[in-house]
Amino acid sequence: MRATINFETNVDEIFNVMFSLIELEAQRLHDAGYALDEADSTDVIAVLDAAVKDAQLAYAQLQQYRDMLVSFEKARFETQVPQPAGGQLVDNLAAVQDAAQRMQQFDNFLSHIQPPAEEEEEEHDSPKER
Repeated sequence: MRATINFETNVDEIFNVMFSLIELEAQRLHDAGYALDEADSTDVIAVLDAAVKDAQLAYAQLQQYRDMLVSFEKARFETQVPQPAGGQLVDNLAAVQDAAQRMQQFDNFLSHIQPPAEEEEEEHDSPKER
């Protein structure tokens, strides 16, 4: 199940928010590697399949995050040109559609993130097995 969330944050916090999301993807990659490390020959195909899927998901998300961060960085240094009174002119519809799709994918990913307070409560409620 996927959901879309929208939120606003202070411009100064964008890189901190993005870094938190990047850390989640790094954890996904770590978990996939750990599962492969712990696999035995009886379940290696299933574990490998799951690890490949997780790695592909992380790869796609990390690419999106990189593109977003580059875009934010460019916006910080570019001068904003005043827009016509009738609204923005769109020169390249494909670029706009691509940007909208990337924003939707980012919003979808954010829907899977639990706030830190909920995670801490869950950790205290159920001990992790190692």
